[in-house]
Amino acid sequence: REREKQISFFSTQAAQRETAMDAILDRLHTKGESNLAEDRVQQLRGELENSEAERARLGERLAMLEGSLQEALKRKDAADLARNLEVQQLREGLSMARIDLKTAEEQLCALRARAPAQSDAAQGRDRILHAKDNPYVEALKEKVAAQKKEIANLSKELKALADSSQGSSGSGESVNAAKLRQRLKTMFAERVKVLREAVYLLTGWKVDMATDRENPQLRLRSMYAEKEDDSLLFAWKSPKDSAEAAPEAAGAKAGTEDERELQLLETPFALGADSRSFIYLEKYHSVPA
Repeated sequence: REREKQISFFSTQAAQRETAMDAILDRLHTKGESNLAEDRVQQLRGELENSEAERARLGERLAMLEGSLQEALKRKDAADLARNLEVQQLREGLSMARIDLKTAEEQLCALRARAPAQSDAAQGRDRILHAKDNPYVEALKEKVAAQKKEIANLSKELKALADSSQGSSGSGESVNAAKLRQRLKTMFAERVKVLREAVYLLTGWKVDMATDRENPQLRLRSMYAEKEDDSLLFAWKSPKDSAEAAPEAAGAKAGTEDERELQLLETPFALGADSRSFIYLEKYHSVPA
C-alpha cells in the first residue's frame, strides 16, 4: 500500500508539472522569451520522464512483493498441514499403545491360577501353582508400573508438541514427532516381549495372540510340547458373546461377568488330549501350570 501511495504521488506530481509547463510556455511566448521557455520545457520534460520511470520501477517492485507474499503463505499452509498430521498420528499411536497395554494386562490376569491348591492336593491331582507373591510377578508389576509412567511422560511430550506447533515452523516439529513415534513403537515392543517372557516363566506356557482386535484369539504352547502344533486355542470374547456361543464352543471359559471370557476351541491337540486335563478349565477356569 505504501508503494501504491508513492506511485500515485509521482503521477500527481508529473501531471502538475506538465500543467505548469504549459502555463509557462503560454506566458513566455506571450512575453517573447522563447529561449528561456525552451530550456524550461526541456527541464520539465526530463523531470516528467524521471517520474514515469520511477513509477514503473515501483510498480514492478509492488508486483514482486505481492508474489513473494503469496509464496510465503502457501509454504506456511503446507507446513501447518504436515505438522497437524504428525500430531494426529502420534495421538493415534499413543491410543493404540494404551489398548495394547490393557490387553496384555488382561491376558496375564486371565492366565493366572485362581483355585485353591489345597483342594487339588487332597484329591491327588496335579496342583495349580499360584504365584501371587512370586518374585517374577513382583518384577512384572514393576515393569507395568514403569510402562504406565512412560506413557504418561509421552503424553506430556505429545501435548507440548501440539502446543508448540502454533506459530512455529514445521521442519523441527516433524523431526521431533518422528522420534516420539519411534520411541512409542520401541517401548511397547520391549514391554510386550517382557510380558510374554514373564508369562512363560510363571506358567510354563508360551502365549501368542492374534492381531485381530474384533475377534482376538490366544494360542498356548507348553514348554513340554512334543510338536509345534501341540497347542490350545482360545477365543477371547466379551461376556455377552461368550453366553451366545456357549452351546457351540468346546471346552470351558475363564473370567467373570465384568471381564472378557476365554473359550477353548477345537484343535487336533485338544481333541486328542486326556479329558481329565480339562477339569481345571471347567471347574477352576484356569490352565494347569
